[in-house]
Amino acid sequence: MTSHLPHILSNCFLSAVLSHREDLPQYAGPSFGDWVRIGGSSPRMWRDIFITNRDKILKTIGLFQRELDKMIEIIKESEEEELLSLLQEIAHLKEESIAGVSHRR
Repeated sequence: MTSHLPHILSNCFLSAVLSHREDLPQYAGPSFGDWVRIGGSSPRMWRDIFITNRDKILKTIGLFQRELDKMIEIIKESEEEELLSLLQEIAHLKEESIAGVSHRR
């Protein structure tokens, strides 16, 4: 969940962004680089990892997809207070669960 999903999401994000407009990265801010750093890394290795761990990866994608669907619905319905509450909950979970974890770059 913490290794495979970021690679899947990064690759999907790159595909969506670059297929929409190839010159888009030149207009992107620093978060673009953070988001796509792992995208496209060692395609053969990640192909093998994804296939070998197919069942776990599909379960993880399903969990992520449910969260994404929830976010889409809240935004679509312009539920401002619910969106704020969700974002605050996520920020709180982040602080509780990864406090003290160093981020490698």
